[in-house]
Amino acid sequence: MDSFGVPGFDQLIHPSGRLRMDGQNRTRYLNSMVQATRTTAQTGLAVNAFTSIAFNATDLFDTDTLHDTVINNSRLTAAITGKYVVFGSVYVLNSGSAVAPLSSYLRISINGTLHNETGIPYDPGITGNIVAIADFVTLTAGQYVELQADMVATSGTFDVSASINPIFGMAYIGE
Repeated sequence: MDSFGVPGFDQLIHPSGRLRMDGQNRTRYLNSMVQATRTTAQTGLAVNAFTSIAFNATDLFDTDTLHDTVINNSRLTAAITGKYVVFGSVYVLNSGSAVAPLSSYLRISINGTLHNETGIPYDPGITGNIVAIADFVTLTAGQYVELQADMVATSGTFDVSASINPIFGMAYIGE
């Protein structure tokens, strides 16, 4: 007799173990997820060029050391092969030097290659834009994703503010 469903009972599993759902021939990990933050602005970013955003603050959570806040702090690295949901948001604003800003963009890259991109028109009458993105990706263990921002303008630089906390995360969802 198994102990699942018994109130107050924790089932222990070896760290490299997996669970198979009864009635389905599928293996599942319990979780593998991270949510990284940045508490200081990233300033002086060149317009018209995507820049990887560094997430150097303490992670809100990181179950499997998917993020290193010091080395390659712009990357979230898959611990296991499978499908992940990847999400992020940043507050992009004119540093004061961007000339005629038109739009702000955010994209997810896998190992430095574009996966998905989203953007919104830039309203010069406001300070900045919050740009967000989320998508499902398939990763092999060891592959990494990055969140990259850009502002389209005639010239100048832009900033990613910390006043509205930038976030970047991913969670394993299945095989």
